[in-house]
Amino acid sequence: MNTRIPARRLGQSALAFRPRATYGTTPSRSISLLPWKKAKGKKKAPKKGTIDPNDPLANPMLDRWFEKHNPKAMPQPPEPRTGTLSEHPTSLWKPEMEIPGYRDGMNPQEVQALKEVVEQRKKAVEAEREHALHALRLDPAPRARRRFERKMVIRDVSRQQRITKAIKIARTERQLLFRSQDLPISTKKLTRLMHLIAGKTIEEAMVQLRFSKKRIARDVLKGLQVARDEAIAKRGMGLGPASTPLTRHKQKQELKKLVHDAAIEAAAKAEQAGLNEEEKLWAVKDAKNRAKVEHIEKAQDEDPYMADGSNVRPWTKGGQLVELRDGTKKRVHDPTEMYIDQAWVGKGDESKSPEFRARGRINMLTHRSASKLFSLIIIIIISDRFSVLLKEEKTRLRISEEIQKKRDNRKLWLPLVDRPVTSQRQYCLW
Repeated sequence: MNTRIPARRLGQSALAFRPRATYGTTPSRSISLLPWKKAKGKKKAPKKGTIDPNDPLANPMLDRWFEKHNPKAMPQPPEPRTGTLSEHPTSLWKPEMEIPGYRDGMNPQEVQALKEVVEQRKKAVEAEREHALHALRLDPAPRARRRFERKMVIRDVSRQQRITKAIKIARTERQLLFRSQDLPISTKKLTRLMHLIAGKTIEEAMVQLRFSKKRIARDVLKGLQVARDEAIAKRGMGLGPASTPLTRHKQKQELKKLVHDAAIEAAAKAEQAGLNEEEKLWAVKDAKNRAKVEHIEKAQDEDPYMADGSNVRPWTKGGQLVELRDGTKKRVHDPTEMYIDQAWVGKGDESKSPEFRARGRINMLTHRSASKLFSLIIIIIISDRFSVLLKEEKTRLRISEEIQKKRDNRKLWLPLVDRPVTSQRQYCLW
């Protein structure tokens, strides 16, 4: 027979059976001078979760009810049942059955070749999908691009493959336009720095900015370094003269000769030392490797660039003397060296604010940059940005040749025209 007793009444039922004392007693406590030691005669407390039958307040029914209805216990989800396909030879669900083109009776070599074909097909599909995803950014308007290409082809055919001078220059010479971010400085102060670096090479301009006393020169120097790095990475500028097949062949022949001479010298030394055949082979091999390493180190020592990208080119008397547009002359040592062809200053971002006047009139004030309000004081930060156009010394060489060619082709100036005298008479003609 089951009895239904509320939970709040279970604790009261146990207290009802506790014997009550009819007189007052003083409880005895064991006092210990050492608090970290247990007092003598004190019983150990029962472990948590166990029922002490000698406890007068123990209620086994209440304890079992709390064990079954623990509010802190979180429900645990059931463990998922996992399984794999059977790998038995006679199983219907073999992994090879999912390969397109698989059939029973194929040997392992045919199965492996079929797997390789399927893998290549998957890679091709992934490449097509990747190309389609990149086309959203690289080729957003394919129809417009095809129309433009068709237009350019028709133009080339109509001109019989003749190109203009501007197109030829754009195909043969490199350049990069760099625009800096807004700098907190006036236009006049920044213009002075642009006049300072215009026409100089990258290295000369960086040296001038490094030792400049102006505060903004440090920001211009950082921007010039970024422009130089972008020109090298994006346009391939300033990488030195391109290696032709002839120069590469000469370098290979030089390396081969060095290795051959080192091997002959090592073999002669090993013969004099009286080494056996195996030791001779190792000595020759070490000599060859040492010659290759020395050749690489020599090439690295001749590299004109430092760790920070600065170009350290020793002063030489060679080079080609070129004439600039302003009549000055300059000696060019490396045709691929970068220089600042143009440098100018532009205004930064502008903002407008209303100025309320009398009789309902409003004037719009234009600020060079955003105005900021601090404790009822309007602070207007004037900002500007600079732009530099980087080119290679090839451009200066071409300009110098054009100036010289124009000077050579000009007609000779004559103070008196050398022509026969006409209308000769013995009388005056006035």
